[in-house]
Amino acid sequence: MLQVCGVWRAVPRLSLRLLRAEQLHVALVTPTHPSGEVWGPLIRHRALAAETFSAILTLEGPQQPGVGGVTLLTLSDTEDSLHFLLLFRGLLDPRNGGLSRVPLRLQILHQGQLLRELQANGSAQEPGFAEVLPDLTAQEMDWLVQGELQMALARTAGPELRISGHIAARQSCDVLQSVLCGADALTPVQTGAAGSASLTLLGNGSLIYQVQVVGTSSEVVAMTLETKPQRRNQRTVLCHMAALRTGGHTTAGVCPGLGARGAHMLLQNELFLNVGTKDFPDGELRGHVSTLPYSGHSARHETLPVPLAGALVLPPVQSQAAGHAWLSLDAHCHLHYEVLLAGLGGSEQGTVTAHLLGPPGMPGPRRLLKGFYGPEAQGVVKDLEPELLRHLAQGTASLLISTKGSPRGELRGQRRTVICDPVVCPPPSCSQPVQVLDQCCPVCPEKQDVRELPGLPRSRDPGEGCYFDGDRSWRAAGTRWHPVVPPFGLIKCAVCTCKGGTGEVHCEKVQCPRLACAQPVRANPTDCCKQCPVGSGARTQLGDPMQADGPRGCRFAGQWFPESQSWHPSVPPFGEMSCITCRCGAGVPHCERDDCSLPLACGSGKESRCCSHCTPRGCK
Repeated sequence: MLQVCGVWRAVPRLSLRLLRAEQLHVALVTPTHPSGEVWGPLIRHRALAAETFSAILTLEGPQQPGVGGVTLLTLSDTEDSLHFLLLFRGLLDPRNGGLSRVPLRLQILHQGQLLRELQANGSAQEPGFAEVLPDLTAQEMDWLVQGELQMALARTAGPELRISGHIAARQSCDVLQSVLCGADALTPVQTGAAGSASLTLLGNGSLIYQVQVVGTSSEVVAMTLETKPQRRNQRTVLCHMAALRTGGHTTAGVCPGLGARGAHMLLQNELFLNVGTKDFPDGELRGHVSTLPYSGHSARHETLPVPLAGALVLPPVQSQAAGHAWLSLDAHCHLHYEVLLAGLGGSEQGTVTAHLLGPPGMPGPRRLLKGFYGPEAQGVVKDLEPELLRHLAQGTASLLISTKGSPRGELRGQRRTVICDPVVCPPPSCSQPVQVLDQCCPVCPEKQDVRELPGLPRSRDPGEGCYFDGDRSWRAAGTRWHPVVPPFGLIKCAVCTCKGGTGEVHCEKVQCPRLACAQPVRANPTDCCKQCPVGSGARTQLGDPMQADGPRGCRFAGQWFPESQSWHPSVPPFGEMSCITCRCGAGVPHCERDDCSLPLACGSGKESRCCSHCTPRGCK
């Protein structure tokens, strides 16, 4: 499904009046249809607030202009019944008695097999009706969330005109996210910790997640996606998330079995993320998963947010609040920011200020970020100081949140150059891949155009393979692969399968085998599962240089690197990743893909290999 998202700013008053009167139309213009291939009026409808599934109905057979429909669907809160509103145009001839009711036949199918049939009435003047599909079976619920149910509408008499389309979870340009704080824990705690989550619901019902946790009082022992508990001991867990990476603060993975009910609750903002630690097993952090409406802020879709925590303030603050922020520079060196906070008391929300500055304790400019409305703020800074631009480029810029109770800082986050794991190139599916100038990973010649076309249409024979929403690519039937999901990169803890004949993609977590050895090891930093070391005895672990008198170094892929050293990692079997840079800082290796949106990030020789669009390089 092709999505086109944008923001119309500074709307003229006349257009606003027409919009409120539902007299504005939207048209999708293509080269072959310069006057508009698809068009329709902008209307308000109360059913949009409850929509969690949808279907776009198009005409079967020879195409005719002005014929189609859309269905808004939602599950009942108390039973497995599907309520829907179907709006259509062009199916009925307005010349044949516009107000007369015409009998219609609605069918629900799976792979061409009829499952249910309903009778309805419609007219050319009122082209729409509401209905209920009662008591869906468990199999129908699975097909619903996997996008395998088809809806078809036709007239029961007269010339055969039929519109149809597949039902799928609602797709939009909104962002699913969560700020996790101690104030929202089942039993509120005040440790200064914070969590940040970004989630993506795919068309087959799988949920991709990326969670960052900082400042917890003890080791994280569990991360779960849950419903709102009736009681503390009656928590319904929908997904157990992967553990934090060793020595790190992030985790990423796939929840493959969310189900239709879980997807419905997710899109209705009814789910929560919970982080349990050794000191607080019931939860040290908890956050409400909510939809952030599209606002044109591109950083939401390109990078992970920066966590904001009291534990990161110097000196640390044991705050119950937390937050996260998106910061990005455009080609004109303008800073776009968006800040979301959670856990602040009502008296504190009106006194929140945010400053962008350099490393804590160092003198330098501070820039006040305006636009706070309660716990949220967004805006653009067009005249950022050169020193702050350099800090943003070097990953040393900080965001400091102050309140009336903590005027010297309640929360802090650092806009590091490292916020994601390196993108590992998947093995090519051809024998002679080529290296494209503006890409780090080699691609097959016949797939170059397929991967680069945004919004690639999915109109192919399912027998040819599957279309994967994550990286917008086609896969051959029967193939298995680790999904690549921007901005997370290659997720090796999940495996996707293309089911031949149906064209459906099914993703599930990798099931790691149980190991008999006492000290399993991860042979490669990018491996999902550990394995027993070679030999009968357990391999001796390398000592931590932190115990030595000298500066602390970093252990990466079995090698030691001194403090502050930078290197390009070598990832078997692909060799050196020239577009990834790792740096040792405070004993922790940080790796990132070269970010060409930042000034000063494009060094000599990178223009052609890694950064084909180094437009901000002149920011000074």
